[in-house]
Amino acid sequence: MTAPLHIRLGVGYLDTRAGSAIYSRRMALALAERGHDISILAFEGDEGVADACRLTLVPFRQIPLTVVWRLSHAALFYGAARFIDRFGRNTSYDDDPDVALISEHTFVRPHARRYPKTPWVYLPHSVHVGDEMARFFADPVQRRIAQTFYEGAQRWALIHSDTTVRFSRPAADILRNRYPTDRSVNFTVIPPGVDIPPDVQIRRVADDAYVRVLAIGALQDSKRIGWLLQRMANVGHLGRWHLDIVGDGPERPVLERQAIELGLGRYVTFHGHKTDPAPYYHQSHLMAFPSRQENFPLVVLEALASGLPVLAMDPSAPGMALLHENAILPDRTGILARDDRAFEAGLCDILNMPSLLEGLSAQARVHAEEHFAWATHVDHMEDLLIRLARR
Repeated sequence: MTAPLHIRLGVGYLDTRAGSAIYSRRMALALAERGHDISILAFEGDEGVADACRLTLVPFRQIPLTVVWRLSHAALFYGAARFIDRFGRNTSYDDDPDVALISEHTFVRPHARRYPKTPWVYLPHSVHVGDEMARFFADPVQRRIAQTFYEGAQRWALIHSDTTVRFSRPAADILRNRYPTDRSVNFTVIPPGVDIPPDVQIRRVADDAYVRVLAIGALQDSKRIGWLLQRMANVGHLGRWHLDIVGDGPERPVLERQAIELGLGRYVTFHGHKTDPAPYYHQSHLMAFPSRQENFPLVVLEALASGLPVLAMDPSAPGMALLHENAILPDRTGILARDDRAFEAGLCDILNMPSLLEGLSAQARVHAEEHFAWATHVDHMEDLLIRLARR
C-alpha cells in the first residue's frame, strides 16, 4: 500500500456546468476516497468536495464596465497570480504538495513559481484553449487579448510541466503541432473513463419502431444543434421519430424558434440542463453527435456505456478536430460520417431500418466497459501522480 500523497488540484470550477468541471469534481473525490490528502484551488467550490478535500477559493477579479473592460482576462490572470504568490498568508495551511494536477490556465505559472520543487501535471480539457476562449467574445480586441493570454499560458505549461496528460494521441499531436519548440515536451496519454451502469438493456428495435434520438450538450454554435434540426427536417419520416435535446445555453431560444419554423414542434423536446442525464440515455435508441470540434466528449462515452449507439462525425475525415479516438467503432458501436451528407444519410438509414441499432447497442456497452471504465482511468491517473511524487 503506497503512503497517501498531498495532491494539489488547480481547477476552474467544481460544479456541473461543463464536462471539465464535472471531471475535476469527480477526480478530486475519487483521489480523496483512495486516502490521499487533496487540496484544491478553484474559482468556485462545491459543498460535497469541500467536505472531502481542503478547498481554497481564488477571488474572481472583475473589471467594472466603466474601466477598461477589454482587459477582463488580463485582470483574471493578474489576480490569480497575486493570490497564489501570497498563498501562505491566505490559508491556514501552506505545506508543499507532493504533486500537483493543474487544469486552470490562470494558475499554471504562479503555482509552479510558488512551489518550484513540486512536480506537476498539466491537464488541459479543451482542444486548444486560445481558440476556445476567443469564441466567447464578439469584440475583436477583447477576443485577441483573451487568446493571447491563454495561448501564452498553454505554451508555458507544455514546456514547464513534468508531463501533459491528454485523453488521446491525436489530442497530444494537436498541441505538439500548434506549439513547435526545440524544448522537450512530454505527453502522457490516459484514455478517459465513465461509470458503467450495472443494468443496461440492449435496444430491441423493430423496423416499424418509433425511434427516439438524443442530442446532449451545451446549446452553443460549436455543437451544431441547429444544423441537426435541419437534417432531421430533411430526412422526413415525421411521426416515426422524436428528438430529445438535453442541455442549455445561449442558443436555446433561437433553436426553439428554428424547430417550430421547420415544422418540428411536435417532434422535438428541449429539456434544458439535467444534472443526471442517465434516464435520457436509457430511453433513447440513438445519440446524434454532429460536432466537428471536440476534445473527448464524456457524453459519447456515457452513451456507449448505457448501450446507446452514437452517430457522429468521423475524426479521421478532412476538416475535423475530433479527438475521441477509438471510442466509436464504425458499424460496431455506432456510425461515423465523413461529411455532412454522410451524416444525413446515416440518419435516413436508421429511420428506414431501426433494427440496425440492435447489434450496435450490445457492442457499445461491452466496448465502453473494456476500454473506458472510470475506475481504470483513476488508476492510471493515480499511478502517474505517485510516480512523479516518488521519483
